[in-house]
Amino acid sequence: MNELHRELLDEEKILWNTIVKRTQVAMNLSDDETRKVEEHSLLRMFGLLPSFAGCPNPEGTGFLNVLTYLGERKAGRDLFLHGPEHDRDITSRLQPFRNIMIQGDQDVVEKGLALASLVMLKDYQEDLQTDREQNKYNPLAAGAWNFEEIQKKLTATVRRVTSRRLDAVFALGMVTMAFWNVG
Repeated sequence: MNELHRELLDEEKILWNTIVKRTQVAMNLSDDETRKVEEHSLLRMFGLLPSFAGCPNPEGTGFLNVLTYLGERKAGRDLFLHGPEHDRDITSRLQPFRNIMIQGDQDVVEKGLALASLVMLKDYQEDLQTDREQNKYNPLAAGAWNFEEIQKKLTATVRRVTSRRLDAVFALGMVTMAFWNVG
């Protein structure tokens, strides 16, 4: 059994497996790519977040979240690269997910997006040197963001909102072990 499935309730396992199977067909993923999707903790959080937020049609909404995430990673990176226009708010690049989950509990949605943003922030911190060497825009390297201040703000958002199922599936402590990229 997949280690990540231990925290899932039976209905969440079924929901996640259904979303993964639909994603495999929709994105023409190989079995290996599908396994990586299934095991990716952040992607799983995006897929299950609509259920935790009480969105109508959580399967469809979660499926759209996963397609949006993978579509950006597989074919749309150039459309969503971080630029100075995203510096004012770390969650601005996650606006498509907000739009998809507009009918859910927005506090829970914001908690999920704050968790995802903490992963993004951690990745920017880890990529500082490489990004400088590759002349790739990094808001931390550019001085647009202060790591500690943003981390504190996002952590406060995560702690302010109670969502037992989200906490069980993607707790604040998982941020340090999660990666933005799939595979």
